[in-house]
Amino acid sequence: MTNYNSFEIEIKKELDESWKMTLHILCTLYLLNLFRNPINNKRKIQEFKSNNIDTWLDLFWLYFEILCQENVSIILNRKKLDSNYLDKIFNNDDGNITFDKNEITILNEILDALELDIKKEMKNKFIIDYGLNDNRMQIIEKEVDFIFNYVTTMESVIECIKLSESKNKDEMIYMTMSSFSRTLASYVDDSTKPVIKEIIKLGNLQNIKLLKSKGYSSEENEKYVKSLSKKGIGDIILLLRTYFDHSKNNIEIYEKHKTKRNILTKFITSRNKIIHNFRPPISNFNFIVKNWGECLNFFSDIIEEYTGNTGFDIYFEKIITEGKKCVLDENIMKHRVLPLIKNHA
Repeated sequence: MTNYNSFEIEIKKELDESWKMTLHILCTLYLLNLFRNPINNKRKIQEFKSNNIDTWLDLFWLYFEILCQENVSIILNRKKLDSNYLDKIFNNDDGNITFDKNEITILNEILDALELDIKKEMKNKFIIDYGLNDNRMQIIEKEVDFIFNYVTTMESVIECIKLSESKNKDEMIYMTMSSFSRTLASYVDDSTKPVIKEIIKLGNLQNIKLLKSKGYSSEENEKYVKSLSKKGIGDIILLLRTYFDHSKNNIEIYEKHKTKRNILTKFITSRNKIIHNFRPPISNFNFIVKNWGECLNFFSDIIEEYTGNTGFDIYFEKIITEGKKCVLDENIMKHRVLPLIKNHA
């Protein structure tokens, strides 16, 4: 059994929850696709139910039981079909239902409506399970308060030095600013830990990409936990691009946060210069002191974007789109997705 430190345990928890939700989504979309032709897919449906009975029951009561499905009810009423129409198909373990071409067309029309209802319920599940209605600024609230108090104190110290009559005043200011900015940069770096946890929590799109490219295993999960726990401020932009596709592919959101993202990039550059150089220009110190707040604002703004604003809607649609592509590949589902259910779902 792998030994994890406290932060790695937190990362593992978020990673496990992310995989649980990803498999939940993929299995739902997979079943929805199989039910579009229940005769031809009879064996696959029965295998899924028998091998994953708990998962099937969970998904059935969440999504496939139609009493609360608004769009499905409208189509059933329009077609003058019984409210148990889909229930008979979903629970037809004997395979004794037959369909002609027209009936398959009607079934798929109803399942199109069900897909809309499922997406709505799934989105609600995201919001509830991940607490996406919470105030995202709270994730770094303690860090902001602590850093603000530290900055206020250090600015007072520097002002005292400026008012002194010491002949070494300039050197004292330089040395104090050097220590001040290095410590301040390290505090900002530390504040990325809760941000990284939030990004990993919404790792569903990245999980689907992994499944499509090469698969995933419990051994790799341990490697990911170790790797992600070592990430810091210099990795934030790459993590956003990897996990949320925060790039020019979503130009409106990308441009919206461009200014603060550029400040973060320059902050990281100044941080690296003051850490790795013996006597860096004082302009690097000044940039750190002036812009630490903008970096923390970017962290809270970008997380809020992908958990409560337009970014979440775009992100969620991408998950569904990529998930629907994934479940069409029987090889991926059979050899990469379904084997993971017992560990994560």
